[in-house]
Amino acid sequence: MAAELKGKVVRGFAWNVAERVASALFQAWVAINVANRLFPEDYAMKAIFAAFVVVFNSFVDSGFSQALIRNRDASKADYSSAFWFNMVVSGAVYGVLVGLAYPASRLLDMPDLVLFAPVFFLVVPLGALGIIQQTVLTREFDFRRLSLITFCATVCSGVVSVVLAWNGFGFWAIAAQRVVQTAVKSLLLWVFGRWRPSMIFSGESIRRMFGYSSRLLGTDLLNNLYASIPQFIIGRIHGPTLGNYEQARQIRDLPLNSAMTSMQSVTFPALASVSGDDDKFARSVGRVVGAIVFLMFPMMAGMVVVAEELFGMFLAPQWQASVPFFQILCLGGFATPLAIVSSNILRTRSDGRAVLRAEMVRKTLATVILAATIPLGIFAITWGVVAIAFADAAVSFFAARRESAYGFRALARDLLPVLGLTLVMAFAVILVGAVVVRPVLWAGSFVSAKFALGLLLGIKVLTGAVVYLFGAALLRLSAFREFTELLGKIVGRVRS
Repeated sequence: MAAELKGKVVRGFAWNVAERVASALFQAWVAINVANRLFPEDYAMKAIFAAFVVVFNSFVDSGFSQALIRNRDASKADYSSAFWFNMVVSGAVYGVLVGLAYPASRLLDMPDLVLFAPVFFLVVPLGALGIIQQTVLTREFDFRRLSLITFCATVCSGVVSVVLAWNGFGFWAIAAQRVVQTAVKSLLLWVFGRWRPSMIFSGESIRRMFGYSSRLLGTDLLNNLYASIPQFIIGRIHGPTLGNYEQARQIRDLPLNSAMTSMQSVTFPALASVSGDDDKFARSVGRVVGAIVFLMFPMMAGMVVVAEELFGMFLAPQWQASVPFFQILCLGGFATPLAIVSSNILRTRSDGRAVLRAEMVRKTLATVILAATIPLGIFAITWGVVAIAFADAAVSFFAARRESAYGFRALARDLLPVLGLTLVMAFAVILVGAVVVRPVLWAGSFVSAKFALGLLLGIKVLTGAVVYLFGAALLRLSAFREFTELLGKIVGRVRS
């Protein structure tokens, strides 16, 4: 049983990583092409639309998908009832969002919100069509099918967005990308998914699941609301700067969300399946933490130290003001792995009450941080976002350790060596960059400035990779061993 589960996790992670890497590379190409033909005010409006969708989408699923994954004895009536609930609520949410567009446009001085709202907010009902289909495939560890569906949707929407941007359609390129991606994904889930809803709605099923799912709903709603507050505040007080903040957040999230979503989608059902065995659960958590931080820490640190070259190489001059926001937000990425793992522990081992209690504590701290930073300006708010990320991770882990044998000593063993090596790597990249920057800029006088920036970026990335991997091998980090073993299994599975 353990070997079978391990094989499922490896196969699932392999397909997730393959899809996420391919999607991230393609999305980066799309983001560059679209961003270089749009302006910060377009991305300011995107941030507001996305914030509304994130907050109100919490009501659509209401935690039922995770309740179904967690319940090994879920019935056909449970699935169908959750599906019809999602559809009804998504229609109501769509109406509310379209209705809120006008007052939001007046409050934020964005008159075009009213024009685009009926189209952009279609992502809510379109996404609801595929929630239970995706839940079924996740329960079955069919990540190959999910990965292919997600990648196809990403490609279709990205091509549409680039074509519209190149032809001067402005914000329609952003709106079309979100709507087309959601529509294509839901369509493919129905075409290639094996589950179909029945004409059944059981109030008993909803009530039984709602005991657990309602606590997740409360948690997700609070979490999404507070994650969106900075966009609303910046849009209201510092409107012209919101676009630069949003672009920085979007580029930061491309690799961060790709890696985290892959681990989240695979590890939640995997940890749920061994939640009854304390020792096995704790060992599994340790392996997940080791693999995640080994990947994420150098990625976040690396983006901080190459930010100027990255933006200068790929983005137009109007986006250079995003660099400081990008560097600050990347620091918050160091807290994300612990927050994700702790959340998975709580959601698999508790009845949902601990999740909601932890969320209330986190949001109390977030309120204090936001109240302290809002009067100090946009950069203080951005630093506040980072502080909230670390506070969330700390509170989540304090709550999660009560549900698992994975404690502070094990966490320190898995985190601190990787963090130390990451800092050494970052220092080495900064040092090498300082040494070679003048010769590279001198060479830039004979070639294009873009070529010089690309050369400097390549030198920094190569330096970071060599120092980090050599240091990990030299120190024989357990996280490095776990990661290389996982890569070996993934390659073996792909070849077979």
